Amino acid sequence: MSTRSLVGVLDADGRTYRARYCHSDGYPTYQLPALGEALHGHHNSDLALMVAALLEHDWFLIAANEATAEVADGSAASSYRPGDVQPTAGVGYRFADHLAPEPSTGVLDEGADSDIEWLYLVDGDQIRAYYPMGSRWKHFGDFSTIDLKDPDLADLRRRESTAYDRRY
Repeated sequence: MSTRSLVGVLDADGRTYRARYCHSDGYPTYQLPALGEALHGHHNSDLALMVAALLEHDWFLIAANEATAEVADGSAASSYRPGDVQPTAGVGYRFADHLAPEPSTGVLDEGADSDIEWLYLVDGDQIRAYYPMGSRWKHFGDFSTIDLKDPDLADLRRRESTAYDRRY
């Protein structure tokens, strides 16, 4: 089963957000390093530039280096990916047909979707991560652009495990 997440931006009010669906590998030990790879390796460490690219599509997987290489060399799609998934340089693999024409919107303190396991929102110069707890999004952590260059995977694993224990 896939770990579904949303990736997007927290609005100025600090409560509402706009985000895109990401089907696979949405857990922090994968998604935060993947977002760091996209940010620092393909968007000149500019969060606003990366968010603009993220909000263009619904995603199968954030994997900037792999997708960029596939676009550059025109290699055939991997057999593990569905046929409706296309590589997008600098971000990852998008659904060729949008699941939704516009980003979804939501509010942090109400309406957490039980099908979505993680939420990643750019807020200023950081990415804020959340997981659902009841009907609300529970804060998991804040990660600066510097944190995303070399995430502490051991710490993320420990915190991720704790979050799962609290939810189930």
